[in-house]
Amino acid sequence: MSKTNADTKPSFDPAAAFPAFTMPNFDVDALAASQRRNVEALTEANKLASDGAQAFATRQAEILKSVVDTYADAMRGLMTGNDPQTSVAKQAEFAKSTFETSSANLRELTEIATQAQTKSLDVISKRVAESLDEFKAVTANV
Repeated sequence: MSKTNADTKPSFDPAAAFPAFTMPNFDVDALAASQRRNVEALTEANKLASDGAQAFATRQAEILKSVVDTYADAMRGLMTGNDPQTSVAKQAEFAKSTFETSSANLRELTEIATQAQTKSLDVISKRVAESLDEFKAVTANV
């Protein structure tokens, strides 16, 4: 450290003391733009996920209403039949129909959820790849 008197401050140059730690040319505007694009990508991914969740919930509610209506109709039909053999046949047909409908509904809900997740993940994956390319470009100039 250099000598000082009462009227001067000590002079210390960190770049001279530690030349290996000098900051290279750093493009703050490029960093800010990159971060802005990151936020935009996350916002888009969140919107896609939210839209997918809303579509899933809407379809799930529609399915539930349909199931309740179907069960109500089936119960009315089973109550009106006096013949046990006919009643058993109706029950078997109802069970088969219910299983097939439930399987189709489950496949549909799975597809809705998968599409929403895929779209959201695609946005993030694309942005990560772009971000890595940006990083390589910035560090190539250093």
